[in-house]
Amino acid sequence: MPLYAGDYMLVVVDSKARELFDQVRQGDIWRNLPAVHAGRVTILTTDWLYVDPISRLGQLKELSRLITS
Repeated sequence: MPLYAGDYMLVVVDSKARELFDQVRQGDIWRNLPAVHAGRVTILTTDWLYVDPISRLGQLKELSRLITS
């Protein structure tokens, strides 16, 4: 994971995988990621996986808000 993690992380977590993701968040690898230390991790729902034009436009607006706030 450290090889792929950036300064900001947007993580999409499916409700079925929530328990597994909670386990990952307890691990040392996760806790030592720079984005985690800097508080720049946003957990998103699977609504972010829609690919129609209207959804994409909304996602871009939300993404802009997330990384500039």
